[in-house]
Amino acid sequence: MSAWMEWIGKATRAQADASRRMLECTNVAQLAEVQSEILSNATSNLIESNAAFLEIAQQTSKKALSPLEIQRAR
Repeated sequence: MSAWMEWIGKATRAQADASRRMLECTNVAQLAEVQSEILSNATSNLIESNAAFLEIAQQTSKKALSPLEIQRAR
């Protein structure tokens, strides 16, 4: 599965869970706690996804530069 599709799937599931949890809140304190957890989880997912995207970009650039490095070494 591509990194993009994995990220979209995670985001979709997180949004559905967040909506459900927010609707279950019975007071403002609970709502604030749920919102804080949602923000924390979203930030963690964003960092993980960005790390995966950067790793893919690094691998791609290494593959793209490989023929040039071989030619340069001659």
